Amino acid sequence: MTEKLYPNGKVYLGSDESSYDVKVAVKSLITDLGFLVVDLGPFDIVDVAENSVLAREVAEKVLENEKSCEVGEPVSLIHGCKSVGILIGSTGVSMLTVVGAMDGINPSLCTTVEMATQAKSKQVNLLCVGLDETTPEVAKAIITEYLT
Repeated sequence: MTEKLYPNGKVYLGSDESSYDVKVAVKSLITDLGFLVVDLGPFDIVDVAENSVLAREVAEKVLENEKSCEVGEPVSLIHGCKSVGILIGSTGVSMLTVVGAMDGINPSLCTTVEMATQAKSKQVNLLCVGLDETTPEVAKAIITEYLT
């Protein structure tokens, strides 16, 4: 079997417009951790993302990837079947509220590395990071802890 280019899976990534710079900064971090990053927006600092629409889109992509593996579609030679979502927002609460009621999504809001450790142990498949309560550096540490 051919070695996968992104052996750890796929991360669907989104943010609100106020968190755009942090989202851009974590993309290379996530890739360096062995994940394929699928950025779902916003794509420009002035692009205004509808938080509820973006959060739902990220969650739906996580579920679609999971279901395609369950029905026996061939495992991608690029990234395999594992996928998670990461949403970065000012508080993360509105995004968490949208995805929290979706069947198959097990979300968590994290503002500390310790919370990310707990999220990982609870098999969270969608991480919301709230930047109002943390710094961009801590957000990177939260994401690193969650993904490793």
